[in-house]
Amino acid sequence: MENTISILTIENAFKDCFEKAANIINIRSWKIQPTTIGLDTHKSSYGRVLKSGEILINPAFIGTKAFNKLTATINHELAHLVVGLDENHNKSFKRVESHFNDGLIVPILEHEMVKVENGYKHRLLGFSQDKTYCLGGVFKRTKKYLDYDPQGKRKMFFKKDKLLRFEYVDYKAPLPTGTLTDLNAF
Repeated sequence: MENTISILTIENAFKDCFEKAANIINIRSWKIQPTTIGLDTHKSSYGRVLKSGEILINPAFIGTKAFNKLTATINHELAHLVVGLDENHNKSFKRVESHFNDGLIVPILEHEMVKVENGYKHRLLGFSQDKTYCLGGVFKRTKKYLDYDPQGKRKMFFKKDKLLRFEYVDYKAPLPTGTLTDLNAF
């Protein structure tokens, strides 16, 4: 295995993931047949899949050691091909994805490796009455959060916790003490 992820690593991971997935669910029952894998020009997600069956991976993986996150991302996109793109992340999709990722553990550090290489300028923080949430990296600040009024018609929540305000901070700056970052754990 290579020390860091390269294009070749991504191609080999795709072959391995596809072979495993095809052994779990017969390829003839997939809604879309996989074609190729390549690098994406959009940086808003770890990966995405096109109607043509092409899987596109965020180039931020290259040069990192986020091997398990790469595998999970490819399996995620393959699950979209199995159930079809119109199914989004419904129960059928989640069931297929869990079969493909069975036993795979992705350390939080691997998520961060890719995010750091993604080139985000800012992090969005959300503040409730007693908690601060790191809501992820963003490329630009938007009015939706800059002009947020918690008393207005549109109230925002994070897992039933009402958010009172938002703040953008430099992506590479240290987070305030006590900021909750593992949002999947909530």
